[in-house]
Amino acid sequence: MVLIAQIALGVIIAAAEPTGTLTLACQGERMARSSSDTAPAQEQVSMDTIVNFTDRTVHFGGGWPLPIPIYEVTETAVMFGDHHTGLLFEGIVIGIIEFETGDMEAVMRLSGSLEELENYYSLKCEPTQRDVLGDPTIIGEVSS
Repeated sequence: MVLIAQIALGVIIAAAEPTGTLTLACQGERMARSSSDTAPAQEQVSMDTIVNFTDRTVHFGGGWPLPIPIYEVTETAVMFGDHHTGLLFEGIVIGIIEFETGDMEAVMRLSGSLEELENYYSLKCEPTQRDVLGDPTIIGEVSS
């Protein structure tokens, strides 16, 4: 996970406002709970997550259909969150990716008049592709 920290630090040092993308392969656990079945269901999951520093969005592979706005990038982490309200439901997602450890924690909650669903993600992520500042050589080779 030191690799993610080096990438993130390189991005932040190289530009006051990081640009480019970072694609992460994430594995870990999803815990799901609904209002009709309050006993949490746990399962192992794998998903790709794309951090787009240029657009300031995260494409989270956990079932959120839209790019999620990044609201803060620090030397150690990126924080993202979104909220949507529709006619039949309300959806909230919030998460953090820690560069040094590669840990990602995220919560997604969908609620409507009939049902409520919560998903909690605890994932370990590793970079698979990066094009930071438009030059992938800035941060080294992608290991297979």
